[in-house]
Amino acid sequence: MIKSNILLKISLILFTLWDIYSIHLGKVFDVVGIFFVLLYILLKKKVYIETNLNVKILLFMYSMIMMLTIFNGYLQEFFVVNLGLIVFLCFNNLPRKNDFSAVVEAIFYLIIFFQVLQFSYYLLYGENLIFYPISFFNAPRNYSASLDFFRATGFFAEANAIVTTTLLLNMYAQAVNYKRKNVILIFTIFSNVIAKSIFGFILIPFYIMMVSSLSFKVKISSFLLLIFVVIYNADLSIYMYRFDNFTDDQSFSVRLGLNSLSENLHKLFIPSGFDVIGSSKIGINGFYFMLNAFGVFSLYLLIIKYKLLGKNAFILFILSLATYQMFTTQLFWAILGLSINRKK
Repeated sequence: MIKSNILLKISLILFTLWDIYSIHLGKVFDVVGIFFVLLYILLKKKVYIETNLNVKILLFMYSMIMMLTIFNGYLQEFFVVNLGLIVFLCFNNLPRKNDFSAVVEAIFYLIIFFQVLQFSYYLLYGENLIFYPISFFNAPRNYSASLDFFRATGFFAEANAIVTTTLLLNMYAQAVNYKRKNVILIFTIFSNVIAKSIFGFILIPFYIMMVSSLSFKVKISSFLLLIFVVIYNADLSIYMYRFDNFTDDQSFSVRLGLNSLSENLHKLFIPSGFDVIGSSKIGINGFYFMLNAFGVFSLYLLIIKYKLLGKNAFILFILSLATYQMFTTQLFWAILGLSINRKK
């Protein structure tokens, strides 16, 4: 008989493909991954709630906001986040002896492998290598023929997605103090450079400072060297144009809500429940999504998560909210469940 934990490992792999979605069916890999989670529950018959007091408080806060969500009629968000909480509970209730570090590391290196393969193919042939049929799934947005601008993203549709996914995997490695966390950080820095994501470049100094085996002088020297590598390899004209015109840049304005924050600022203090459309009117990122849901209680939520994750992992958690509503992906809930204090 198949071991039930294998089902969660399969689901974790599927959740990693969150950025590939069907044109007609949506996030099919999240849906199939949830199927394996529900099958896991069926085989286990019951899932215990972690006895850690902070986890119980965390779940209580989410439960209250879920009630507010359904009361306000946000049915889709209620369904997605409710499934996320189930995913969180399943992964969080795994005893530490059921170590998922090898699986997380394998997923990470598979991401890097496909990214490097795509990068190498472009260098050799000048063409974008796509790993899935775009007749059924969303077309990748990592290459502009008109601008001759290429960003290696592997099997992710865009650069921000691969950067955010590897960020979550690093959060797990830092939270559990994984023995090869420094190696994963170094590979992530390389990945961010060839992904040519502005958010990825912003993350690089944080990653360098977290490499525990390096002295402070070496970290600073590494950062300066990486700046040189980025300047030498990147098409600076595109980035400089975006920085000079960031208020008109669609990506910046939509994600940060530069044009709508002032008129909607008051909404971020009053809990409204999980609402993708409502928070997106302010800005499409995890901070606004969280603030729109929890209001002033978001601060207490963050304090709880700091206690559960530890300093480095908490910093990465905060950064993961900066550019996308990761609360709506099942990978976020699975990694969060694995990262915080689990049963001995």
